[in-house]
Amino acid sequence: MSSLIQKSLKPISTQNYQGLLRRVRQKVLQLPSEFRYRTELLKYASHLPKLSASEHSIVNTLRSEGAYVTSLAALSLPSTAQLLQAACGLFQELEANRVTRRGRHSVYATPEQISHYPELFLAGLDQQLLNIVETYIGVPVAYLGVSCRREVANGREVATRLWHQDLEDRRMIRIIVYLNEVDQEGGPFEYIAKNSIAPVQWLKYHSHRLHKASVDRAVKSVVPRQDWKACVGPAGTVVFADTGSIFHRGRLPVASERKALFFTYTSRQPLNLTYAKQLLSQEQLLTLTQSLGQRQRDCVFWQG
Repeated sequence: MSSLIQKSLKPISTQNYQGLLRRVRQKVLQLPSEFRYRTELLKYASHLPKLSASEHSIVNTLRSEGAYVTSLAALSLPSTAQLLQAACGLFQELEANRVTRRGRHSVYATPEQISHYPELFLAGLDQQLLNIVETYIGVPVAYLGVSCRREVANGREVATRLWHQDLEDRRMIRIIVYLNEVDQEGGPFEYIAKNSIAPVQWLKYHSHRLHKASVDRAVKSVVPRQDWKACVGPAGTVVFADTGSIFHRGRLPVASERKALFFTYTSRQPLNLTYAKQLLSQEQLLTLTQSLGQRQRDCVFWQG
């Protein structure tokens, strides 16, 4: 066992002890919510969507690995052409902001910018995608929207470029769509599979005691590099990932930038409402969803 892990097992100080008590109290307070969630899983099991063989393959791999790589071409979504056209327009806007945002490691589209390209938001409500995500999560899903991000090759290994796990929910899905070719030096999404080695399971249990940078150092210390799985591919590559259950990061881009869309889904009883929230305003959502069916609207307005 590495020295980093051994250090984290040293006697708990008064401050750490109080922190531990807070976490225990939080877990106790979560018990009613956890019971409702488990009950909902059992009740909804017989109502899950019917999937094709290829869709089942995505879900089964998510359950065993935590991630699955495919492509827009393989998924054959009816909205693909509109999605790519809208993404092209939005990223041209982000490109125009290059000078004003100098020094940042990532450039995000604002909610206002995203609302001007409704095809981006609506693509995440495709029935096929909802079927896959709902079957994996196991209950009716909440769609948290889409974020659009350009990762700058500036040498800064910070924020989501550090190894981490997301906090929104027990099970969640991010669907990542690459809009340019992403190779090993282009900042690929990188993860460690659910079924990886024992030290990873230890880290998952103890990561709440460690600072983000410490988690990153611990992962690098205990997980062999051959277990770091980089998702590379041409423009149109799609990654399904349960980012709440696997350690993952956006690898530091070195030779080129990465442009990508991120669609996020949780259950409608997420663990952490601080993170599991819509990016767009209620007014923007009402405008975008006027022509949608009830199932899709329920995924958007899941908080009632």
